[in-house]
Amino acid sequence: MAISFLSDVTINGGTTINLDSGSAFTINEPDKDQQGRLIFSYSSGDPTLTIASRGSTAKLHIRSDATSNGLYLDEDGQIYVNNSISDGVRINGTSLASIGTNANKLDLGSSSRPWGDIYSTGSYVNTLTLSSIATASSETVSALFEESGAVVKKDLGTNAFSSATIPTDNSELDNGAGYLTSLSGAVLTTTNQTIAGTKTFSENAKFPGPDGGVEIGTWAHSSSYGFIGTKNMADLEYAMIFDGTNTLVGAGTEGSLKLRGPANDSSPSIVINGTTCTVDNGTSVGQGTIRAKYNSSDNSTGVTSTFTVRNGNNSASLTFTIKDGIVTGIST
Repeated sequence: MAISFLSDVTINGGTTINLDSGSAFTINEPDKDQQGRLIFSYSSGDPTLTIASRGSTAKLHIRSDATSNGLYLDEDGQIYVNNSISDGVRINGTSLASIGTNANKLDLGSSSRPWGDIYSTGSYVNTLTLSSIATASSETVSALFEESGAVVKKDLGTNAFSSATIPTDNSELDNGAGYLTSLSGAVLTTTNQTIAGTKTFSENAKFPGPDGGVEIGTWAHSSSYGFIGTKNMADLEYAMIFDGTNTLVGAGTEGSLKLRGPANDSSPSIVINGTTCTVDNGTSVGQGTIRAKYNSSDNSTGVTSTFTVRNGNNSASLTFTIKDGIVTGIST
């Protein structure tokens, strides 16, 4: 049964409308094509309140008394307060955003009531400013922005968070400022370097030079001897070996040991090879001169005597000088 009222109706007291489903009540605007403006209906216990607009925008306004402030919810998905859409957000099919332009942007959360965890699977495409970050006491994990824009965790190690001075100019980088006070398994590769104190090497030391370079250390043939020679010397070869008591000077296989005077003077020189020992005068083998100063066996001046040897016709003679049984001079 339908009831129509031709004028205003005031109901004092409670009113109950019983209806299995459909519209419990409808407020129409009968002189318009779309008459339903406020419809309250329900189906299977689920109520629906429909507010329909005819001119501009339908909205729900929750307010205190006759004020224009309060909470607004309109048909465009806008939720705002203070009767100003600049103080609100909008929900559409793809986003939840502030209403208006950048000048109307709103904060997400507040200092007194911040948001908790934020979960996202999308991309951030504008400026991100973090005003309050917790201080870590010992953590070494940082957030890194990859080229793709993704933010990932990365353990940078403790050195990345050190406040120690890092050298910046050439003097500091080549140790001119003295930042390096000790070396462990490393030597500066450029510029001069002074290293004080005793240095112990666990292996032979090698330096630039011929035949593989100069090598100093333990003799490969016997660890009882120290060794100076070339890296490619093998077996019994050495330039010098020593055991703290005896010192031996040698040469490479098929080579010669040559003892020379100042400034590499080869005239004369003593040459020892695998078969002979000669006193050479430059390139003349065995033509060098040896001069010796003699003292007697008791280191005294000794007794000197002479004798003369003549040829058969007594026309020439040689005089020999003998000291302690040793001929020390020959003269004509």
